[in-house]
Amino acid sequence: MKTKITSFALIAAILGGCTMPNLPRASDKNYQSSTTTVLPSVSNALANTQAPKDFREQFESAKPRLQEFLSNMACYNWQKNNKYMEVGKAPRMTKGSSGINTFRYTKAECADLLRVTDIKPIAKNAFKFTVVFMAPDSEEIANYNTLEAIKQANGEWLFRW
Repeated sequence: MKTKITSFALIAAILGGCTMPNLPRASDKNYQSSTTTVLPSVSNALANTQAPKDFREQFESAKPRLQEFLSNMACYNWQKNNKYMEVGKAPRMTKGSSGINTFRYTKAECADLLRVTDIKPIAKNAFKFTVVFMAPDSEEIANYNTLEAIKQANGEWLFRW
């Protein structure tokens, strides 16, 4: 019993002085993602996307985050998108239950983003949209029409999908 108390006291003393490092957060102004490579098909699709005139400025401010988010989607990196989830929401989509998983005849590591469509404002700080992916080798198509982007009070764009 005495050794358990001594061991506990030793561990508490060691851990008592430990602190977590200050890691960059996605909301930091100087934050740059080092883990997401933006795909050319994503950049091209977003460049060719026209948002409604009264919401164009909001959509343009969301584009940098959309590039990362959609590139992760296209390359089946769902876990990387968890950091972009709206606060308090659990991910409802995983690779196992995704539409991209319905690509039966592809061996490609990433799908191509064909287009972003049906951009509709749902609030002053939010919009919903549809994305269409295509497998580059089999040309199979997958649609996602339940995506929402929500601008947070700090200016960061997060997603619900």
